[in-house]
Amino acid sequence: MLLFEEEMKAEEEKKRQEEEKEAAEKKISEEEHEEGSDRMIIDTSDQVVLDTSKDKGKEIMEPEPPSYVLKMQEDIANQKIKQEALEEKVDKIAENQKDMNSKLDVIFAFMSQKP
Repeated sequence: MLLFEEEMKAEEEKKRQEEEKEAAEKKISEEEHEEGSDRMIIDTSDQVVLDTSKDKGKEIMEPEPPSYVLKMQEDIANQKIKQEALEEKVDKIAENQKDMNSKLDVIFAFMSQKP
């Protein structure tokens, strides 16, 4: 008797799980169908905006970026200027090093000639 009741409960549980699975699949299918449909929205300023369900929740970008973005852009520009200045300094140092080496070579040659 207990075995029969357990089998019945197991079958009912299996049926319930299958129904839940089918309901979930149906819901997903409906959502995909809704995403595929486009609709038109007409603004009061006579602009036509194409709005799809994929775009829901996305904000339209403002014409001017936020202040933190402007600050970051300014910082990047300043860093680029500093980087270029440092590169010029490195080039000058490399040239000065070559000049120093050639002068030292002349001095060593001069010193080695005199006994």
